[in-house]
Amino acid sequence: MRISVIGAGYVGLVLGSCMAESGVDVELIDIDHGRVRLLNKGMVPLHEPGLKELLVSNLEAGGIAFTASYPKGLRGAQVAFVAVGTPPLQDGGADLSGVKAAAAEVARYAAADLVLAIKSTVPVGTASQVRQLLADEGRTDIEVISNPEFLREGRAVEDFLHPDRVVIGTNSAEAARLMKSLYRRFLDSDIPVMVMDNASAEMTKYASNAFLATRISFVNEIANICEHVEANVDDVVRAMGADRRIGSHYLYPGCGYGGSCFPKDVQALINMANGNRYAASLLSSVHQTNINQKRRLGEKIADYFAGTLRGRMIGVWGLSFKENTDDVRESPSLTLIDYLVGKGARVQVFDPASLHRVPDIFPDGVTACRDQYDAVRDADALAVVTPWEQFRSPDWERVKSLLKHPAVFDGRNLYDPDQLMDMGFAYDGFGRPNGHQIRPVLQDSDLVDTQLITQG
Repeated sequence: MRISVIGAGYVGLVLGSCMAESGVDVELIDIDHGRVRLLNKGMVPLHEPGLKELLVSNLEAGGIAFTASYPKGLRGAQVAFVAVGTPPLQDGGADLSGVKAAAAEVARYAAADLVLAIKSTVPVGTASQVRQLLADEGRTDIEVISNPEFLREGRAVEDFLHPDRVVIGTNSAEAARLMKSLYRRFLDSDIPVMVMDNASAEMTKYASNAFLATRISFVNEIANICEHVEANVDDVVRAMGADRRIGSHYLYPGCGYGGSCFPKDVQALINMANGNRYAASLLSSVHQTNINQKRRLGEKIADYFAGTLRGRMIGVWGLSFKENTDDVRESPSLTLIDYLVGKGARVQVFDPASLHRVPDIFPDGVTACRDQYDAVRDADALAVVTPWEQFRSPDWERVKSLLKHPAVFDGRNLYDPDQLMDMGFAYDGFGRPNGHQIRPVLQDSDLVDTQLITQG
């Protein structure tokens, strides 16, 4: 079987590489000529575990190729996947210009009876719009289906090859049969392939991401309440997760969610609801709670220094929105660093994968460091934002010797507060008991130290 994938971004590269691995002949189309040249040399422009190796092996075997030409890329394809970006508009809606541009090219160059599968995350009704666009171009022979992706950055290859389910939106039995045969090449026999109408498939993607975002905002709200009532969110979450009706997934308190999916998709679903005269009050609260949560780490640091950050140096571990990716879109680290710089502080940041983005996205006052220890050298405090594996068990004696003030702000609740306090650190996380909180003691106009308030 031969397929085309339109869009050599995150989703398109994972989709194309994994399909090629299953023995499908893949032509991947992208209008960025420079990106196409790099990819044909086996150079992957993003960080995703396992992706480069998969792409290179299939490139060398001739199972995948890259082109900027639609006529070449669509030649002989039975299925064409649309995997272009749908970035947020100013009102929170999804920008469908890339999807529609791809559909227009498909109408012009595709062979008869193509199945056009929309893999991009799109609002409900997009498949109908694309179908009408094709019909206006005289291409009623092209079947438009919805095939949303459910990939987690940092685990995308594994998620694609071993998904929880595959969702196909179509009313065509023949298109459904073709898509099932394509996926059954690599799916385990017990993985369900769910066929439904286009609108339900489109809604499934938004509903899934909005639910996960809601769980995160919920547990962050619980953590904030725990801080006020002297409860320990770690114990609360452990007990909640033991309830089979709830489970432990996505119940990890911290400094908020980011990335290219949750923030964008929650806002798009709110916008979609508003456009259909329904006020999505719960989702609006989820979104606002996350905005507030992303600010709290900076506010905790400011409180530690009695509200004055001007002239302080803060070391930051983590720039990407999560571990195992170089994606910094909507990252809580960006919010933190903007807050610190806005208050007059300077920042030293280290991230294992995304440091190359620092000169492009940050103003003066932010320094990219060669390793995590360089980031805390002569810093007034350490803030940990991204839960990379190498940040989980650092050399704390070394960290303490490099910091001006032994203060750790744990944005992901990675560490044992008692262990750090026993070593002489001041520690603050999210939802831990008041005995773990730090309080400022103003010694003079230039220097603020801390006093640890302990219970009993």
